[in-house]
Amino acid sequence: MRKKFTDFGSRIPFFYAPLLAAAALVACGSKDLGKEPFDQVLVDEANPTWEADIQVLMNAKCMNCHADPKPKFAPLSAPALNLADSATFNAHAAQIKFRVLDDKVTPMPPTLGTPLTDREKNALKNYFTKVLPMLLK
Repeated sequence: MRKKFTDFGSRIPFFYAPLLAAAALVACGSKDLGKEPFDQVLVDEANPTWEADIQVLMNAKCMNCHADPKPKFAPLSAPALNLADSATFNAHAAQIKFRVLDDKVTPMPPTLGTPLTDREKNALKNYFTKVLPMLLK
């Protein structure tokens, strides 16, 4: 006896098979990496401040991996830090400066991330030079 359309037993009607296969391919072929990172953050390059520029930059470009608790798809090597918190940022300022501005081997953000624009790098450089010089000595 043929099953009715509304009778969902152990067998799925054959005409649903292509739809289910397509849905499975779409679902398995994409990862939820959280919010799409910004391409560019508008920062005051010459006189950056924490609230208006650097914190916004950290949220947009760094917190997809460097947050506490660690985001679901962050690399295992990414330390769980809240870089959008000024005290945490200041405590790690020398390491952040090196990894973002000076490190040629393993710079941050990595190539799989959204790279910093020249304007964003200059804003960070000026923030370190003008606002945090004592932390970097």
